[in-house]
Amino acid sequence: MIKELSKIPFSQIAKIQQKMGMKEFNKTFSKTSNKSNIIKDEAIKKAKESLKLLKKKREPVAIKKRENKNRPMEISSKKPVSRYREVVEVKKKKSRDPRFDNLSGKYNEDLFKKSYKFLSEMEENEMNMIQEKIKKTKNSLEKEKLNRVYQSLKSKKQTEKEKERRQAIKREWRKKEMQRVKEGKKPFYLKKADLKRMELIDKYKNTKSKSIDKILEKRRKRNASKEHKLMPRRREEQ
Repeated sequence: MIKELSKIPFSQIAKIQQKMGMKEFNKTFSKTSNKSNIIKDEAIKKAKESLKLLKKKREPVAIKKRENKNRPMEISSKKPVSRYREVVEVKKKKSRDPRFDNLSGKYNEDLFKKSYKFLSEMEENEMNMIQEKIKKTKNSLEKEKLNRVYQSLKSKKQTEKEKERRQAIKREWRKKEMQRVKEGKKPFYLKKADLKRMELIDKYKNTKSKSIDKILEKRRKRNASKEHKLMPRRREEQ
């Protein structure tokens, strides 16, 4: 009724008030407003009740605890049983990686090399076989493939040899250092730069004079090319 009155212009409402009188006019419109308020209150109450019911339904059902862990769980017969159900709990097996597990012990590189020495021998045999195949094969594509495999194995072997030489230098240095400490001298901790210097000395000791000259020549050329790149270039005349 109030919505309808809001649409009517004020001049017409004033005419209705004059005809009905102010008391009658207020009574009629107050009744309608009270009725609408009562309807609203009832609707709110109903909505609240329905929300309470929904909350009760959503509340999780308290799971019954077992008196003893070895007994099966008690479940009501009214609820349907799922197809895949654990009757007796089984402990899950944890996966264990021996590389990162303390139970496997510490990694000893020297012992590992001694135990798996046969692998390096197998690789050497493989390299010899590949070399023979390269000589025999006439197909250029197959020859390229074999060359790539051979080069990768060769580089791998070279890195392994360098690593072994580094380890041998370290062992020799440790022995000497332990002897110095026994004599009463202060311990000296080897730095990376010192180790590199020792490696170079050992490398040039074992190599022949001709090969040393070749290595030095290569190094000179490399340094010269680096210097040439850094040199400022002349501007081209326009």
